Amino acid sequence: ETNRETKRLFIPANISQAGMIELLSHNKGVGIIIESEIDTLVNANKQDWGNYSDIIRNAFENESYSNYRSGTGKLTEIEQVKLSMALSGTGIQFKNLMVSPENGLFSRGCYYAFESNDTVLKSFGRMKTDMDIDASFESFATIASTYYKAAIALEKIQVNFSAEQMTNVQEALQVVFDKINEKGEKEFEANVKRAFSMVLKIATTLSFLEHCDDNGLTEEFNCTDKAIAIAMVLVLIFLMHGSKVYDTLSTNNSITLNSSQQRLYYILPEKFTKEEALEAAKDIGIKERTAYNAINGLEKKAWIILNADGTYVKQL
Repeated sequence: ETNRETKRLFIPANISQAGMIELLSHNKGVGIIIESEIDTLVNANKQDWGNYSDIIRNAFENESYSNYRSGTGKLTEIEQVKLSMALSGTGIQFKNLMVSPENGLFSRGCYYAFESNDTVLKSFGRMKTDMDIDASFESFATIASTYYKAAIALEKIQVNFSAEQMTNVQEALQVVFDKINEKGEKEFEANVKRAFSMVLKIATTLSFLEHCDDNGLTEEFNCTDKAIAIAMVLVLIFLMHGSKVYDTLSTNNSITLNSSQQRLYYILPEKFTKEEALEAAKDIGIKERTAYNAINGLEKKAWIILNADGTYVKQL
């Protein structure tokens, strides 16, 4: 066992603040929380013993965290909090967690909101597939373990970004930032500002995986343009969904998109005609009737607006 190897990776959301601090302290600040119900975290944070929202916020920039209890005289210091969290749940559960867009936690997350477009009732249960899911995950776990051991074997890994890459990210996010200002959504500005860090974090991870795949992992390497491009697409999608999630924290507007609406919205330019939208839908395999419904749905949900000249304009 190396001196950089962690002892416990997964941490339950149903945990006291003291328990969270203890586990992170013993694990060099590292931990992952995965819960299928947001309420698990909500219920913990409602308790005096369970509110660890400040620790989650510290984790975004891997800040340090310190805690002192006079009763025990115990001082705990975590040099860097490296906590990742993935939650799923309903819109109501999310509102119970965030309450307001001014919540500092809100701007530190990546969001994806969707609704089912099933027309046939389907029972809950494990997905039917010929794939051996357990074997697939076991194979993935082996690969992940190999990459992890390769990483901790190095003293430090540094990923470099070129000036051109940084400028491209800045310019892409500036477009979104300008639109947020035009809409007067001041509280959402923090999400766009922090999106710069999100792009770099995702691109760093993707570059790391790419170098592991090529057996070329070294202590220092340059981020690939491919990794930056993929990270930028992902973050723009997260911002698009995050903007609509932001609206729900103060309004009752419908925010979710079905799969056809989402696919069509993503490929459309900032300004387009209905004919252009239908042609674009045809190119990605969406039938004409479905495309008409998707356009109408996007307009009703205020993801696009119709101008007097007959053109549509995206709202983010």
